[in-house]
This record gives sequence, structure tokens and C-alpha cells, in this order.
Amino acid sequence: MTINGKLIKKMPLKSGISSNGRTWSTGEIILETEGDYLKKAAIEVKEEMYAQLKEGNTYTIHVEVSSREYKEKWYTSVKGWKYE
Repeated sequence: MTINGKLIKKMPLKSGISSNGRTWSTGEIILETEGDYLKKAAIEVKEEMYAQLKEGNTYTIHVEVSSREYKEKWYTSVKGWKYE
């Protein structure tokens, strides 16, 4: 699945240490889609991709959408894995 739009904001990087001792770092970008009704999408990306993306530019982001259940509530994440 892809999302096309203009990168309007890069949120601060988040980092930590996983339960197996590995460090991780991700960033979240806000993409505004094109069309009659502008919509915004928050997309989580790895640090390497985050560093290459520039606010104000238009991108096609390839994403993976997944949902998980926790205490009878559902949470959805959108993760970007490639951009053009």
C-alpha cells in the first residue's frame, strides 16, 4: 500500500533498548495527502529513512498497516518501509 503526499512535519526521534538489549530508534512523519479533502497521516519510519526525508517535499511512502488488540481496544500502526 502507498500513501502520496507532502511531508509537513517530522516529529522528534524516539529511541530505547529492547528486551533483548538491542538499541532502536524510530521517527514519526506527518504526511498531508492530496485531493479534494486534505488528510493527514502519521507514519512511523526507521531512523535511516527519517534522516533522508525533508519537510516540504512530496513523497510516495510504501507502508504496512497493522492492528493489535490490548484489553479489548484496538490500536493501528502505519509503518513506512520505502519512499520515492
